[in-house]
Amino acid sequence: MIRRKNAISTPFGSIIDQIFQYEPLLKGKNENSLDQNSIALDIASTLENVIVRASLPGFSREEVDIQLHDGFLTIKAQHQKTDEHESEKYYLNERFSGNLARRIKLPNVSNDAETKAELNNGVLTIHITLPESIKPQKIKIETF
Repeated sequence: MIRRKNAISTPFGSIIDQIFQYEPLLKGKNENSLDQNSIALDIASTLENVIVRASLPGFSREEVDIQLHDGFLTIKAQHQKTDEHESEKYYLNERFSGNLARRIKLPNVSNDAETKAELNNGVLTIHITLPESIKPQKIKIETF
């Protein structure tokens, strides 16, 4: 934790002190922040759907698991290292093998939402249909 030597003695001083004592803010972290072995996401919405795009280069659809539960979308990908070249001795071996995962809260999404997912050129695209209850409703103006 970072502590400042001299606290500012103004009404705003205590607010500034609280900001400097809040570590997640200093680290740029929040509940949706990326860290190592995390999946980069883009999330957008239309009036009909929530659209999630995830970067998963080099993964096949068999290596990806997607779950939607209690409004949380969980994407997991596992890429196993192949031993097809065991007779070779590597001087550089940087291709990824292991697990990636990301869990994120999606507003207005239920477990029974209609979903569709596709993996194309390393980009996983998930379409989640929004419930009718949150879609805008046209209200007719009546004359009296």
